[in-house]
Amino acid sequence: MWLLVLLFLYAFLFVIVVWPIHWIWHSRTQQGPYDPRFYSQPSFWRIYAWVFGCALIASLLANILQQVW
Repeated sequence: MWLLVLLFLYAFLFVIVVWPIHWIWHSRTQQGPYDPRFYSQPSFWRIYAWVFGCALIASLLANILQQVW
């Protein structure tokens, strides 16, 4: 149950974090106008996967290390 709540919390928080990163990245690298349908762009999902995946792995490793020590 708590793992599911944690996953939903991560998903919600990282959408909030990843969207501004994606907007800044797009505004610095692209010449055209920003597409407000950011969630349909592949680069958004690549950033989201990296950020969410790294946070999830870091949390799991911290949990394992906490149980060992």
